[in-house]
Amino acid sequence: SGSGRLVLTGNNSYAGGTLVGPGTLVGTTSSIQGDIFNNGMVEFAQSVSGTFSGAMTGTGGLRKLGAGMLMLTGNSQMTGSSYVDEGTLSVNGVFGSNMLTVANGATLKGVGGINGGIMVLSGGELSPGNSPGTLYVSGDVTLNEGSIFLTEIDGNVYSVAGGAGSYDRLVLTGEGATFTAAGSINPILRGISGDANNNYTPVMGDIFTVVTADSVVGTFNDIVQPTSGLAANTRLKVIYNDDSVQVALVANSLGMAAMDGTMGGNAVITGLTIDYATANGQNASGELSDLLDRFDGLNETQVARATGSLSGDMHAHIIESTESVLGGSDDMIISAARGDRGVGGLSTQLDNGIRLWTRAEARGASYDPDGYTWGFDEDVYGITVGATLLNKEGMKAGIAGSYKTVELYNDTADGATNHMLSLYGYGSRAVTTRLTLSGLVGYTNASAKVSRTTELGTIVSHSRAKQDIKVLHAQAEARYKVLERGGTSAYAIAGVRTAISNVDAYDEQGDLDFTQLSVGGESRSTLQSKLGAEIAHTVAKTDFALFGNWTRDLGANPRVKREVSLGNAIWQTVSVNRGLDTYNYGVRASRDVTDRIGVEIEYTGRYNSPNYDAQQLMIGVNVAW
Repeated sequence: SGSGRLVLTGNNSYAGGTLVGPGTLVGTTSSIQGDIFNNGMVEFAQSVSGTFSGAMTGTGGLRKLGAGMLMLTGNSQMTGSSYVDEGTLSVNGVFGSNMLTVANGATLKGVGGINGGIMVLSGGELSPGNSPGTLYVSGDVTLNEGSIFLTEIDGNVYSVAGGAGSYDRLVLTGEGATFTAAGSINPILRGISGDANNNYTPVMGDIFTVVTADSVVGTFNDIVQPTSGLAANTRLKVIYNDDSVQVALVANSLGMAAMDGTMGGNAVITGLTIDYATANGQNASGELSDLLDRFDGLNETQVARATGSLSGDMHAHIIESTESVLGGSDDMIISAARGDRGVGGLSTQLDNGIRLWTRAEARGASYDPDGYTWGFDEDVYGITVGATLLNKEGMKAGIAGSYKTVELYNDTADGATNHMLSLYGYGSRAVTTRLTLSGLVGYTNASAKVSRTTELGTIVSHSRAKQDIKVLHAQAEARYKVLERGGTSAYAIAGVRTAISNVDAYDEQGDLDFTQLSVGGESRSTLQSKLGAEIAHTVAKTDFALFGNWTRDLGANPRVKREVSLGNAIWQTVSVNRGLDTYNYGVRASRDVTDRIGVEIEYTGRYNSPNYDAQQLMIGVNVAW
């Protein structure tokens, strides 16, 4: 008793209890024995590790000194404040204290319970568990700037009992108890002492709840990544919830995750751009911060597919599809301009008559995946109506209009619908009995709707956009009859086609703003040459034609590119790589039903190595008067 300090240096073995009045009792686990009624301060100066199994009660507190570890296994209930000034205090029983303060260079750990609050000062360390385990605290836990929260992870299945295959957890049991985060959090995967396997490598999607409390405030200033045990392109990230703190394994680089997930270049570029804009997730804000939070808990495949959807390549596909569909439509109008029996109207004996014609078409096309994109499939249904108003010997001119509906889809949940309305003026002139020149000018307004579905675990985001693609297109063709023998004719064909497409910038709309892309405007022009041949033969008043041609894109790479952005991340997405050379082939049959009504059917195939092929079937009815 008294206000001074009593230091015990010998080894004691007394069986009775110890009473500490005002003042301080200093010793070790060898010199201080049994239960202690403490109304002052008990200091354990442990230079080596030791265990105290007695119970402490009273209004006093405990102070841990020395570099060694003090393990408490008894049931202590004191109302004073306690301190870990040096070394390590491991609470494996119950330790009651008004406030337990951990000083610079000291550590608090254990798998027991602390009845009171904890304050960790700068340089102090709080490490629940011995090997993986759970430390319970009834009061508030406050980490100050510069403090360390160390958590050992030996598996992804939490066990209350702890041990091998589990991970540490701090549980605040008191009603209204608050955990205040600050300093750094240091997850450990290797070098775990005690009962641990030390061979666990977490995978993307693993989440570890390391703190539970009624309330969580503050954030850690830093997460110190484990020095070993992480797979390539992974890092641990802290998740703050209202009542818990979690550590999740996420991709260090979304771009590399997309590449490892065998996604195309669009997904990789999207991921790398988001990486750059957010410093690999370390400095994300706005929509990108919200987006990356939704990647928590996704496995590698889910991360890759979500990044692929975010690339927005369907916005490039819709322009690619529009240009391709119009190429086939223009070929059909050129046939009308020539006044072929199959399109412009029937017999050459009906000169000066107006010819009305219509054609229904169905087309299927496949744009195979390449190094950048999933590719897509295309279904087209349309109808074209025209009138050849001028039909003199050697000269024809007319107008036409067409409507087409186009559906785009692929192996993802993304897709597009396109409603295309086209107006044409066309004409032809027979320069000689063998040479005919034909041409057209067309304007198309394509009302396109793109839909994207981004799957983020249990969250599914639907984004939509509507935009008009305006296309001005023209085509000229020379057709020369090189052979006419009996009912058979052969033609050589040469031509040129150009198109100018424009689409304004627009924003997607949807249910989650952090997945809605902004798409830049695009203006592009294409120019193609055409060389081909056709053989026509008449059998039993039915005209048959076999044709083939080669078109080549002149100038720049025809691949469609779109600028896409999300937050401060801006990237370029592309459509399927369309080669410069396209090969068209097909067969056509036409027949006059009466002297003023004719019918026709045509099959056309298109092939562009290595990623594109299309099959088209068209049926026409022609009327003249």
